Amino acid sequence: MALVDDRGDDTPAMLHRLGVHPEYRRQGIGAEVIGHLYDRYGPLELECPEGLSANEFYEAIGMEHVETKWGDPDDILVWRLDHPPEH
Repeated sequence: MALVDDRGDDTPAMLHRLGVHPEYRRQGIGAEVIGHLYDRYGPLELECPEGLSANEFYEAIGMEHVETKWGDPDDILVWRLDHPPEH
């Protein structure tokens, strides 16, 4: 499942949710979904609380950590993808 907000201007589309059932993780499904989203919307951006394992996934597929926002209780990492994801 994925939820994307295409802002309709030159800013990256915002990926609000990405979910893969735990039984199907680590099979390339998340990277494939992000690849399809990139093909449709172009550059993507998302926010993820610091400390979640999802951040390791975003880094592994080639997303760039571009900003850290203060959060309570956790800071929020902002990730951007300006090229097709690495598998």
